[in-house]
Amino acid sequence: MKLRFPRGVKLALALVVFLIAVGGLYIGYSRFSIESEIPIKKPIASPPNSLAVFSFRYRGGPDSKFLASGFARALSDRLLCAPRSLTLQPIGLDINEEFRYRNLDPRTRPAEELACEIAACLGCRWAITGDLSQNGEEVSIAVHASCGSGSKTLTARGKLSDLPKMQTILARRIADLMGLSLNSKEARELETPNFSRAEALVFYGKSFEAEKVDAIELFRWKAWEADPGALFPALRLLEMYAYGPADYAKINGERRLVDLTKHVISHHAENSHARTLIGILTSKRYKYHEANGLLRKVIRDDPNMYAARQALMAVAYQRRDDGTALREASEMVRLWSSNPKSHAQLGLAHYLIARNAQQSRRVRDMWLSARRKWQKEAEAALEEARIAIGLNPRCAMAWRLFLYVANDAGKRRESEKAFRHLIRLDPRDWDAYLNYAISFSDSLNGNAKRQKKILAMVDNEFGSASPEAYLIRAYLAYYSRNPAQRAEEMLDYVNKAVLKSKTLTSDILGLKFNILIGMARTDESLQTALLGFSRWPSPEWRLYLAKAYQFEWYRSKDDRILQKSANLLEDFIKDVPFDVRGRIELAWSLLRLGQIEEARSQLFAALKLDPGNEVAVRELERLAPKPPPRFPF
Repeated sequence: MKLRFPRGVKLALALVVFLIAVGGLYIGYSRFSIESEIPIKKPIASPPNSLAVFSFRYRGGPDSKFLASGFARALSDRLLCAPRSLTLQPIGLDINEEFRYRNLDPRTRPAEELACEIAACLGCRWAITGDLSQNGEEVSIAVHASCGSGSKTLTARGKLSDLPKMQTILARRIADLMGLSLNSKEARELETPNFSRAEALVFYGKSFEAEKVDAIELFRWKAWEADPGALFPALRLLEMYAYGPADYAKINGERRLVDLTKHVISHHAENSHARTLIGILTSKRYKYHEANGLLRKVIRDDPNMYAARQALMAVAYQRRDDGTALREASEMVRLWSSNPKSHAQLGLAHYLIARNAQQSRRVRDMWLSARRKWQKEAEAALEEARIAIGLNPRCAMAWRLFLYVANDAGKRRESEKAFRHLIRLDPRDWDAYLNYAISFSDSLNGNAKRQKKILAMVDNEFGSASPEAYLIRAYLAYYSRNPAQRAEEMLDYVNKAVLKSKTLTSDILGLKFNILIGMARTDESLQTALLGFSRWPSPEWRLYLAKAYQFEWYRSKDDRILQKSANLLEDFIKDVPFDVRGRIELAWSLLRLGQIEEARSQLFAALKLDPGNEVAVRELERLAPKPPPRFPF
C-alpha cells in the first residue's frame, strides 16, 4: 500500500532536508582548520643548474679581503647570464637573511659545510666557496664546488692582471662540472670576462664590507669609474638601486644612474640580468605600465629568467592584476620548486585572491559560494606555506603567510604559533606585531587584554615612545569597531610617529591622509596629498590627490578642480587598470562634470572587474532611463 503524506508534512520534511544540507556545508566551512603541527614535506630535488656563490676566504695583502669578495661576486654574475640565464641563483638579500637568522654577520665567509647547509635551505644544489691568496702581484684561487654527492676543487693561478682570464677559466670549468648545456653563443659569452681591471673588484669588495649606505654607494660608483664600460660594476650598481633602500627621490634624482642605464641598454641589451634590473628600477619610478612591458619582453626572450618572473609578479601586484601574479608565481615554482620562497610567493598569490573574494560584494551576497571560494584559495595558500616551511623552517615569508591566513580564519592558536616563529627569527619584525595585534581588535571580536600584552611586547622591544609603537597604536585605532570616534587619537599617534621618525615614509603620510579624509578636514587633507604626491608620485598618491580635489570641489564647486581630479584618475587607470577604485572615482568626477556617457562606461568597466560592486550598481541604476508612465486606458 502506497503511503500518502499530507502536503504540510511534505513541506516540513523538505525544509528539514534543506536545513541539514545547508548546515552540513556551513559546518564544513566552520571546520576549516590549520593543522597545529606543520607537516614536513618530502624533499624536493633541486634543479641541476641551481647554485649559491658565497664570499671567498682570503690570505695575503691588505686588499686581498676586498679582492676575494669582488672576484666571488663577479664569478656569480658571469655564471648567472651569458647573455640569457644559465643558472638559478638566490639574490644577495636572501643569502644575507639566512646568515642573520643564524646570528651570523651577512659578510661571513663560510666554510663548505655551512655553505652547503645555507644553499640547501635556499633550494640550491650547488654551493660555491673559495680561497684567494695574494702575494704581491701573484694571485692563486681555489674554488670549491660542493653538492650532495661530494665536492671538487678547481684552481687557477696568475698575476693581478690575469684575473679576468682566470675568471673565464673557472667559470667554464664550473659550467662543465654542473653539466650546463651551452650553445655556441653562450659558450663565447661565458668566456668573455665581465670586468677588465682588478681595481673594480677591490672597490666592490670595499662596498661589501661597508656598513653605511652612503659608503656602499660611494664604493660602487668608484668600481664603475675604475672599470668604465664593464658589465660587472654596472650590474652591481643597478642591483644596489633595484633591491636596496633607495626610494623614488634617490633613483629619479641620480643623474649618473640615468647615464648608466642608457649605457647598459646600448652595450648590454641582450643580457637578461641587466634588463631585469632596469625593469625593477622602472617600477620603483612608479612607471608600472612601462615596467610591465619591459619585464614581459625579458621573459619572452628568456623564459627561464627566474628574477624577471619574480619582478613581473611584483609589478602585477602593484597593478592589482592578481591573475598575472598567480601565473608568474606558478611559473616560479615550475622553474625552481626546491626554493621555499617560490612556494611562499605562490601561496601569497592565492591568499590575495582569497582576500579579494572575501571582500567582493558580489561573492559576499552569494553566501556559501563566497565561503567556498575563500576556503579554496586559503587552503591553497596554506599548502604552499607548508611546503615552504618544510623546505626551510626559517622561511619568514611562509610564516608570515601562515599568520595572515590564520588571522582571517580566526584561528588564534595557529596565528600565535606563526607570530612566535616570526619574532624568534627577527625580534624587531614590526609587521608581525602589527598583524597579530590587529587580530585581537574589537571589530574582530578580539580580546582587549591580549592586545594590551602585545603592545607591552612592542614597547619593550622598540620603546613606548618609538615611531613603531605610535604607528601600531594608530593602526589599531584605525581597525577598531568605531574608528571615526577615535580619529583624533589616531591623528595624534601619527603626528607623534612623524616627529620621532628620522625620515617621513609614504606609509606614514598615507595613513595620515586617510585619517584626515575621514575627519573631513579638506584643507589639511589636500596639503597632505600634495606633499605626498610631490615626494612619491605613485599611482596610490595620484588616487589620494584626486580624492582630495573631489573634497575641495564640494566646498568650492569649481569644475576646474574636478577636472584635475579626473585627469589624475585617468593616469591612475593607465598604470593600475585592474583597480576598481580608480574607475569608480573617475565615474564620480565625470558625472558631476556632466559627462554622463563617459561615466557610464567607467561604471560598466568597474562592474566587469567587480561584478557586484554596490557603488557601481547603484550609480548605474540611477543613470538608467525611467520607464514611461502607465496610463489606465
